[in-house]
Formats: sequence, structure tokens, C-alpha cells
Amino acid sequence: MLLSNLLSGIKRTEINRNIFMNKNWGVICVNDTFLYNESMTTYEIIYDEIQDAYNWYSAINLFHQINKLKDEDDLEIAKKIIGLNFLQAKKILTPFICKRNKKISMSPKKFERIMREQLDQNFELAVKKLEKVTGHKLAVKNCVKNRAIEIAKIDKSATCSKADLLFLITTFPAMIVYYEEGVIYTYAKIDDELWGMPLDGILHELMHFQTDFYYRQNPESPVAKLSEDDYYVLKESLPALLDESWKPIITLPDCSYPEYQKLRDKLVDFYKRNGDFDELMRFGAEEVERFNR
Repeated sequence: MLLSNLLSGIKRTEINRNIFMNKNWGVICVNDTFLYNESMTTYEIIYDEIQDAYNWYSAINLFHQINKLKDEDDLEIAKKIIGLNFLQAKKILTPFICKRNKKISMSPKKFERIMREQLDQNFELAVKKLEKVTGHKLAVKNCVKNRAIEIAKIDKSATCSKADLLFLITTFPAMIVYYEEGVIYTYAKIDDELWGMPLDGILHELMHFQTDFYYRQNPESPVAKLSEDDYYVLKESLPALLDESWKPIITLPDCSYPEYQKLRDKLVDFYKRNGDFDELMRFGAEEVERFNR
């Protein structure tokens, strides 16, 4: 899905910013937003209620994930926006989210502070390890360019983040990702069961960046020939590699999609024995077809 869909009806203006470089850490700080310098993958963290509203809208209307909501008030508001376009849904969702944010224990602003602190400490290490495990640079080369093209379709005078990755904090329990534009909706949730700390979920999604760009979009890879269903299962099984060996970069091993556990275990075992991600993807493409039959 294109970023223009995400930003439809949203105009964001830039204000003058004071920028400084922390030479010890190699970090640029822009009004409390931390961006790594040019030799590293850069990122920006934003919470915006309208963009949060879009994630609620798209999760419910485009990705049919209303089943992820458990609270009665959340379910009631979700039912009200089914079938609406975003401009209509925004009028319902934005005041609801504003009110909801004042009541929930993990407010987006609190989550944002925690996320900044964790990424400031561990993001560079996380990216380096992910690149080592997958054998490829992080697949964000054209994200800034693609994002700018999509935003220009809405408003040619608008400016957008020049960071490689844009983390948009959301209060809907789903991390929806736009690979080509480098946008990751990051769920404002911390627990000791599934979500862990923010970087746990981000690494899960960045693993998808690698598999999508280097394999799914590569016509020479057997992964490109998989059906949509088979690719989905393989994609969601590969983050099983984010295991105990990733601590303390992550807080919890990836334990998502237990229904795929047998395949996840096979992939982890193969990688531990071979240590070659390209070979793992070839193995995975064969195994997932058997697993899904």
C-alpha cells in the first residue's frame, strides 16, 4: 500500500528546528527526536493523533483486524467506522483517540519516551546484528525517496522526514508496515508476554524488510515464486531467529504465531547449523510448501 493512502487528508508542515550532533554517540537530536548520523540507518519517531487514527481505520477496514480489539468501547467505535472512507472515519476516531489517550496507563507520549531511550541505546547494535544474521544491509535504500514521492502526490509544498525509517506510534494493537516508504506503525504496548520493549517489535518488522526486498522482490529467488499464503507463513516464521541470543538488544525472544511453531523450529535449527541466510531462504521456501499442505 502506498504512503499516499496513509497520508490522505493529512497535511504536515515543518517548523524550524535546532539540530545538534552528539559526537560521542553519533546521534543527531532534532527537538527531542534522535536520528543517527549518515554512516548509520537513521530514524524518526512521531506520535500524531491523525496518523494514529489512520492506523485504526486501515487495520479495521483494509486489514480486517477488528478481532484484535478486546475492550467494549474500542469495539463499539470500530463498528461505527466500518465501510467509511478515512475522511469520514477521522471525524469519529480523532476525538475518541484523544479521550482514550488520557485514560490508558501506557499513553503514547510515555511510550515515546521509553522508545527513544531504548533505541538511543540499542538501535545501532540491533541493525548491525540483523545485517550480520541476514547477510545484507538493511533494506531502506530508497525509502526516503519513495516517501517523498508519495507525499508530493498530496501536497507538492509539503516536506517529510528525511530519515530512513519513520516510526509512527499507534494505539491500535497492530504493527502495520509500508516497506517501500520505510514506515512502521509501532504499537504503544509493553509487557512481559509478547510485545516486550519497542525494539522487539521493530526488529520483527525489520526482518520482514530484509525478506521482502532481497527475496520476495527478487525474481531469481524461490521465495518470489511462493503463493501469497505460503510467503506469509514463511515471512512470519523467520522472526523466530530473534531468540535468546539477541539479549540484551531485545527483551523477549520472538514468540509470535505459535500456530507456525513447527516450521519456526525447523528454520532456527537450520540456521544454527548452517549460518547462511540465503540458504535458509531456499530451505524455507521448500519447507513452507510442505508445511502448508
